[in-house]
Amino acid sequence: MPHTVRRTGDIHPCPGTSPGVARAKEGRRNDPTATLTRTRSIRTYLEELMTTTATTDVPLSQPLYGASFGQSIRRFFTKYATFTGRASRSEFWWWFLVNAIVGIVIYGITYGIGISGAVVNDQGVLVLGPAYWIGLVLAIAWGLGTIVPWLALCWRRLHDTNRPGPFYFLGLIPFVGGIILLILLALPTDPAGARFDA
Repeated sequence: MPHTVRRTGDIHPCPGTSPGVARAKEGRRNDPTATLTRTRSIRTYLEELMTTTATTDVPLSQPLYGASFGQSIRRFFTKYATFTGRASRSEFWWWFLVNAIVGIVIYGITYGIGISGAVVNDQGVLVLGPAYWIGLVLAIAWGLGTIVPWLALCWRRLHDTNRPGPFYFLGLIPFVGGIILLILLALPTDPAGARFDA
């Protein structure tokens, strides 16, 4: 129920709003040309967003800022073992998401089919079924197939933050290394990182 103020006899939708402002807001809501203008401005904005340099052809030697999901995956495999140049945050995080999803799916397959033929031996230990090895082979194949481009992508992402690629090895510090590396990979772009371009 709207709040009413009865000083002058007018009913206000809320305190502090004059009747003229309330009528103007109501008129804009019901005006079909205002709705059309808002729709056009949203459409224009989306068209401009879709045709920015992020979605056009950027040389592989340059980072693709605002890369889409598909562009990030394509660039990941195209620049398979390229450790020079830079990679934008969107290139990195889209691939990070894909890699996490694929890892979860492979893990689910591995243990899902492994449990199906599992038995408990005489010592009470669960022995996974023979189908477990199919999932394990998938996991090993995925890991071996993506380790080199993953390292290259991390290397290039560090270059984009104006840090040399060997900072990746900070991730090997026990307990805190992974956190340090994750923070470095999440940092914004530093234009001085252009020094790493090939």
